[in-house]
Amino acid sequence: MCRCNLVFALSVPLRLTFPAILGIKTSAWNWINFPNLKFQIQCSEMDQNYDAAYMLRAIELSELAYKSGKGLPIGCVITKNGKIIGEGHNEVFQRMNPTAHAEMVAIEKACGQTESVQLSGCELYTTVEPCPMCLAAIYWAKIDKVYYANTSSQVEPFGFDDSFIFDELRKNAAERQIGYLHVTEPTAFHVIEKWKDADDAAAYPWDEKGI
Repeated sequence: MCRCNLVFALSVPLRLTFPAILGIKTSAWNWINFPNLKFQIQCSEMDQNYDAAYMLRAIELSELAYKSGKGLPIGCVITKNGKIIGEGHNEVFQRMNPTAHAEMVAIEKACGQTESVQLSGCELYTTVEPCPMCLAAIYWAKIDKVYYANTSSQVEPFGFDDSFIFDELRKNAAERQIGYLHVTEPTAFHVIEKWKDADDAAAYPWDEKGI
């Protein structure tokens, strides 16, 4: 990805698109809403699978999220073979659930649509770079690729700061801010052993034997 940094003195927010100026095909560029005073144009050499229409849909969902009062302004779309199989927006207020992020909602819907816990062959479009929780969910679901419109650093000044969670993950358990203690209880591990010995699809959800 190539990035071109341009600084302008502006008095009003501005939306710009530069496919012709940058010499990028219209199917391979994305647009960004820029704040006052200075902004960054990201000249992304997207792969052939990128489709700006899906990102625009995710942006529509992000607006719906906050205008409806259901959640924060983040939207997400999941596609497979050129079709949307799951979409959603942040719903933390509606569900009273801090894990109801746009990516989590979209993954849940896509898995329901495909009747599988694996989303191999799928691409995810989201309006903000995924947080640590959503990043983990993306890996568990085995999504092939992620496209995001706004970086974590862009949205951090607006209260979307998850850098401290990444910092916590780098620490040893005993050093984390929240108490994180290992207690020895053999019967808990016995349940895992019995589950594995069951040798059915439920014991292999992420391989060829699974769902």
